[in-house]
Amino acid sequence: MSMKLTRDELVARLVKAGELEVAGAPAAEIAGYFDLENFRFHGPDGFETDFGGLNSYFAAIRAALWWSKETWLRARPG
Repeated sequence: MSMKLTRDELVARLVKAGELEVAGAPAAEIAGYFDLENFRFHGPDGFETDFGGLNSYFAAIRAALWWSKETWLRARPG
């Protein structure tokens, strides 16, 4: 995918892709927002990955949040 985007278009696409990742949308839907051939994620503490790794990262976060919510619901009184 080779296209020129304005800053505002790029920001809007990144925000939407992030929303889809957090929501657990299918990887194919999210992939449409990126140039997968050249995709590289540069995260904190030197964390770097490709598109598949980023999807795995978000899946782990979703799983941890689900577990935390379920644990809290079982532990609360009443």
